[in-house]
Amino acid sequence: MSIKKLDKINQELINFAKSKFLKNEINEAFFIWNQNEYYTKEFSEITESHDNYFTFLDWFIYDYQLITTEKSLVSMYYEENKNKITSNYINSYRSIYKYTNLSDENYRLEDIINRKIYEINLGEIIPEDSSLISLRIIDQEPAVIIGHIIAYNENYKDFIYNSISDVIEENTRKKDFSSKDNFYIIEKKINKLVNRSRELASASKEKQVFTVLDFKELYKKIEKTKDFELLSDDSKDFYLFKYYNKESLIFASIELYKKKVIFNNFNNTILDKTLSKLGPYMTDKIENIEVSEVWLNTELEVLEGKTPIQAAKFKKFSNKINGIISDLELIHESRLSEDEISINPDYVKEKLNL
Repeated sequence: MSIKKLDKINQELINFAKSKFLKNEINEAFFIWNQNEYYTKEFSEITESHDNYFTFLDWFIYDYQLITTEKSLVSMYYEENKNKITSNYINSYRSIYKYTNLSDENYRLEDIINRKIYEINLGEIIPEDSSLISLRIIDQEPAVIIGHIIAYNENYKDFIYNSISDVIEENTRKKDFSSKDNFYIIEKKINKLVNRSRELASASKEKQVFTVLDFKELYKKIEKTKDFELLSDDSKDFYLFKYYNKESLIFASIELYKKKVIFNNFNNTILDKTLSKLGPYMTDKIENIEVSEVWLNTELEVLEGKTPIQAAKFKKFSNKINGIISDLELIHESRLSEDEISINPDYVKEKLNL
């Protein structure tokens, strides 16, 4: 079957999935798929530009069992269209693949979860900066793909392998590990790690200005601090330092003057770490106190009237604090797409030494 015909079948399934007839089913499935009790949006509230729009539809169509029929959408489609597709569509699953380009759009794919190998025409060229891809293969002769392809940047390779290992380890008590049943959980873990990485890299402070208390000592400290490099010292009254962290792929800079120091494009986490090292030689008060800092110093009934910072010193509160942070992570994640202010769980964990 040609790629064009496969795309047509997939589009028919997408149109069926979004029909009014399945509105309640798709919203219930969307809640389950998000694995976040604080995420209350309905599927109709997101658009095709949303990162997870087609990822969710793929799962809903091919892997999810409808509550009303206890069948997947693709199995219902198969019953009415046996002349168009084979039963292999019902058993298909998404997985993660290593790939080697053979020629043009032809690739050798190795399923890193199920250890299967395919030679297949993908219908497109995979970006050169990718190392792994996610897709759904119809395991027939010849094998074909259906739906969208996700190409993962080389920088996220460790996130992917760690996510796969975690989910497989969590399911070791089950007799059979099934990609069909568990891939959306793997995918969720991957997306969470990738989004957090992107958030840390992009949540930068364009410019933060502080008063210098001891110019000479501050200069010496910055010069000796890892990841900083002196770029300009044309004047004794001004020094420019470049900051680059290979692990987080963050570029930033420091402008050091006699009476002030300016931090450019530092995200919250890196800025706070830097301030903790340079604090004695400059003012350490940030003008806009984060909501996270306010929360850390708020007395909470669940912690017996103690603030999170106070409670973190007592072992008996460790389980409660971990539970609270798990909720904070879900709340923070649910508000990312809306760019709403929320307590930053990474900031909190760092302050509580977790």
